[in-house]
Amino acid sequence: HFPIEECPLCGSEDVSDFELDDESSEIHVGENQCECTHCQFMQAHQPGKPCKEQVCPQCGSFMKRKGGPGRRGRKMQGI
Repeated sequence: HFPIEECPLCGSEDVSDFELDDESSEIHVGENQCECTHCQFMQAHQPGKPCKEQVCPQCGSFMKRKGGPGRRGRKMQGI
């Protein structure tokens, strides 16, 4: 792993390393994926590239985020 010097989302240099425990570092199928809103094609989410700005390579429609940490209840919380 290489050190991250800046946040890929906002460009801030105020970042720090952290370690994941074994349980939270497991990869679950379907989490952190971008899904096509038309044909349901899925591909891995790339940090710093919002899914909603990605175009499906299969049909050309826009994609949306599927799963991942902190994704549930955002509308209810007003975020």
